[in-house]
Amino acid sequence: MSDLSWKLIDTHCEQVRDAAAAGRLPLALTLTWALMWSWATYATNYSLLDGLRQRTLYTVSAMDILHDKMLTVLADAAGGMPQDGAKTGSEGKKPVASKAGSSNKPVHKIDESMAEDINKYLGVCRVHIFDEYRGNMEHIKKFNDKLNSIKIIPSDKLEENVDNLNFAKHVIGFCLDVLKGRHKDEERILSDSRNISLPGGFGRLFVMDFGVIGGSSLLLIMFWLHIALRRTELAVSAFFDAKALNFHSPEGLMLMPSLSIYSARHMVFGFQAISERFFLISSAADRRLTLAAAILLVFPVLPAVIDAINTTNAIDYPIWEGRFYYALIVRWTVLALIGVVVMMNLHSIIRTQSMVTAWQLACKKVWIGQMSEAAGESDGKQAHRVQVHLGAQNVRILQRPCDQPSGA
Repeated sequence: MSDLSWKLIDTHCEQVRDAAAAGRLPLALTLTWALMWSWATYATNYSLLDGLRQRTLYTVSAMDILHDKMLTVLADAAGGMPQDGAKTGSEGKKPVASKAGSSNKPVHKIDESMAEDINKYLGVCRVHIFDEYRGNMEHIKKFNDKLNSIKIIPSDKLEENVDNLNFAKHVIGFCLDVLKGRHKDEERILSDSRNISLPGGFGRLFVMDFGVIGGSSLLLIMFWLHIALRRTELAVSAFFDAKALNFHSPEGLMLMPSLSIYSARHMVFGFQAISERFFLISSAADRRLTLAAAILLVFPVLPAVIDAINTTNAIDYPIWEGRFYYALIVRWTVLALIGVVVMMNLHSIIRTQSMVTAWQLACKKVWIGQMSEAAGESDGKQAHRVQVHLGAQNVRILQRPCDQPSGA
């Protein structure tokens, strides 16, 4: 009988080890795929490259407006505009309004706002354009020497600033050409980064459409993970009587060896054989480990939520085409299913780890002592039935028949 009991314990331990090893692969694939999908959803709206492109576009637009304004001011000044901001026709007709500036200000006057804008964008050109290339291009060296000392000041008389204004116009015009080329490159790179090349040369996929493949693939992997976790739970529960495992009892978790031939030595050996190889160690006794395991399992929900929100925000209402309804239904259905599977996985792993934690406490506080008392004796004495309260870390021995659950 003793040899048979040890063979049964060894078999159960092998089942737990195999189940724990089988669960690591789907967990690793789940987290890896969720990370890839997170990158895809992040790159849709929140990538750094998109921010750089927006900043370059804003700078180009502002500098383009300023450059046109400077050209207008210089052209009006060269055409003999009077200080009231209107040009008188050669035949004494009504004054012609200026193209630039408001009607309340002289057109060829450099006001404080315009001077501030010119100096600001000259600084942008100096820092982001000329300082980067001054060692490579001779005409940039010539610009850079004068650019370090030039400063446009507000003035009612353009003649005082006309040379500096002409120089600033050339500098900003050159910077505009450089920044427009940079913006074009950023647009191209951003477009390439939002298209995913499929393996085998089967074309490219837009990153927002990747959500359908990403969600369905993640759902399949998480179902695989759920099967692996359930297998681990069943393998651990093979050591204990399933009728006595009451996880909702306020008095704690009751552990009864599944077979009467299991002694305290068997239970201690079984726990030591599987404890170091166990999968996703967490427990009700250590909240930090439980929280870490929960975060790992809940992480795949994040890309699904972001993808569903991005798809919803990308569609303008009212929706005229049915395909948009299908896209929304698929995204939110995948999100709901992922949430359900995540909760199932959390429930399964918490149950398993609760059994393992209770098993550890029973070994530490009861079964090791019972094993020591029975030193030198055979393994015929059955292991004590125990009731473990995980929150209080207490273990109570159930000796009397009335303490044992019915049907045990």
